[in-house]
Amino acid sequence: MRREYVIHMDENKAVVRRLNEITQEFFRGGDVNKMDEVCAPDIAIHAPGMPSDLAGLKQMLPAFRNAFPDMEVVIEDLFAEGDRVVDRVTVRGTYQNEFNGIPPSGQRLEMEEIHIARVVDGKIVERWTQFDMFGFLQQIGGIPEPPASA
Repeated sequence: MRREYVIHMDENKAVVRRLNEITQEFFRGGDVNKMDEVCAPDIAIHAPGMPSDLAGLKQMLPAFRNAFPDMEVVIEDLFAEGDRVVDRVTVRGTYQNEFNGIPPSGQRLEMEEIHIARVVDGKIVERWTQFDMFGFLQQIGGIPEPPASA
């Protein structure tokens, strides 16, 4: 593998690593505009139930911060190939304030997410996200747990 190719992939991984750091910083301090550091202004976001652009993401994130003020994101895996970077993260937080009309439970949330980012010239221009929306809603009380079988 050519050295330039490896360096490029390492730089792309650093961009995604920085996005996860910025996410952590957002939950601690609330500055959503730091996303501009690593996200292209016209980023295309592909995620179930989420906004499809950066402006929508910036509007939605404060609701998550309000509901889960102690949210943390931990990178479990990080891979790169060409302009694509895959990260698998674990998200944890305590459900402390209402989210989308669902009253807070005080319960701990834990879920995994998998993202694929396309990085061009040091900015994320496209990002796909997969996570267990059903499990998320169950953990915060939006969907009741099934009854235990007898």
